[in-house]
Amino acid sequence: MGTLFLVYGKDRPTKRFQLLIPVFLLLPMIFMVMGLQGGTNNLTVTIISTISGAAIVSISFILLVNRFIRPLHFKIETLEQSATEFITASASLSETSRTLADDTRRKSEHNAMQPTPIKSTI
Repeated sequence: MGTLFLVYGKDRPTKRFQLLIPVFLLLPMIFMVMGLQGGTNNLTVTIISTISGAAIVSISFILLVNRFIRPLHFKIETLEQSATEFITASASLSETSRTLADDTRRKSEHNAMQPTPIKSTI
């Protein structure tokens, strides 16, 4: 982490995952204790160790979701809404342009079919 801090500063990409560092330290300790207490021969220690490890992992990932995934999901939804609005506006603009072009074409065809009045020079 120290090297990444020196390279990236406070905006390092691993900053959000700092929450998982205790998990990577606690899980080996839990299973080391389980091994010292007889491993799978001692059912009580095995059950407590497995439940503790699962709880630690679950809690850390729940915290990670609240801290990182939900704000990211909100930003993605905002971008999706903006894109939908942009698509709707583009479709409306395209339809308006098409209607305007059709009206202009009809008017020019109508004017071309009209006889031009002869102006008298008197």
